[in-house]
Amino acid sequence: MTKKLLSRLSLFAFVIATVGMFASPVTAANFLKGEGENLTVLAPASETFQNLYVAGADVLVNSAVTGDLYAVGADLTVDGGVEQDLTIIGGTVKISSPVGGDVRVAGGTVLINSNVSGDVVILGGNTIISDKATIGGQLIFRGSSLTLDAPVTGNVDISAETVSINSMLSGEVKVKATREFRIGEKTQIAQSINYTGSREAIIAGGAQVNEVRFDRIENNRERGNGDEFIAAWIFATLIKIIALGLAALVLTRLFARTSHRAVLTAKSSYWKNLGIGFVAIIAVPVISIVLMITGVGFYLAIILMFLYFLMLALSVLLAMVLLGAEVMRLISSKQHVEVNWHSILLGVLLFTILSFIPVVGWLAMMALIIVSLGGLVSMLYDGVQNDQTEPHVTIIENN
Repeated sequence: MTKKLLSRLSLFAFVIATVGMFASPVTAANFLKGEGENLTVLAPASETFQNLYVAGADVLVNSAVTGDLYAVGADLTVDGGVEQDLTIIGGTVKISSPVGGDVRVAGGTVLINSNVSGDVVILGGNTIISDKATIGGQLIFRGSSLTLDAPVTGNVDISAETVSINSMLSGEVKVKATREFRIGEKTQIAQSINYTGSREAIIAGGAQVNEVRFDRIENNRERGNGDEFIAAWIFATLIKIIALGLAALVLTRLFARTSHRAVLTAKSSYWKNLGIGFVAIIAVPVISIVLMITGVGFYLAIILMFLYFLMLALSVLLAMVLLGAEVMRLISSKQHVEVNWHSILLGVLLFTILSFIPVVGWLAMMALIIVSLGGLVSMLYDGVQNDQTEPHVTIIENN
């Protein structure tokens, strides 16, 4: 995968920004995107940012960030201090500056050489947390291999093929290593280690370990079940992406003008449409129940609920289209949104990623759906108003 393609995928940075805005108030935010043929981003040390969102192929952040930093790209290096949280998605990730909050990383190769005051959560391939680093909170790792040489104050939860620990761990330690688990001579672990693996841990002389509670994986059965689950999850996710993409594509092709107008209406006033959509979600079911109770409005209630669920389904598709179109507009620096297959595919991918982010991601998804529903309601209302204001023409036939 080329750097340019990775940069296109790095549009997810904007989604992270959106999530951050829903999670907490953002008083100031800066967006930097890749420029030039190599899509390089450079945040110089001479500048200071409050909240920084970066997307590009090669990303180097030397600037101090007083708030949160979100970065996505092929090759990422963070050398400027981050006072709050750091969230990174990339191919190669290097963190060499202190982080005052939590660190969340997804990457192929990850290297951490700095102090982290909060928690560290890593989903990666080969990861090294060197002895130059410290972790003030807990460590959660899921990936291929982990080398941990930094002290960790909180609990440690690791699941990988190979694990190497050579540091002081103060909290509870849980390790699953399907191939190998090594404990180095500098290791100091006050509490017991709960270890699941195919073979016993290799403990170097001089290591200070209280107890290793070993649970053997018999015949790799547990590992196989995990692989089957991951394969099924990936397959289901791909089917979901294809199904949503086809549905959104058909919608925007069969009703091109209407869908584009709905996106523009939703985009015209996010907060207004959020309010309208919220009222519609609550009011329509209540009205339908009242109509059913009266008896005479039973069939009207059925029709109303059918339209309600139809508009909710359309709102989900339009929310993905809206998200993709807005991100494409931001990255391309255009003044208007374009609804095409690029924005549709991007919106479906980003919407799927949001569904994997607990609570905050789900809230962002719900907000986008409600905004889209509000846009649909506003568009329909404007259409009815226009029909009522059109002059009536009476046709007189001559006998």
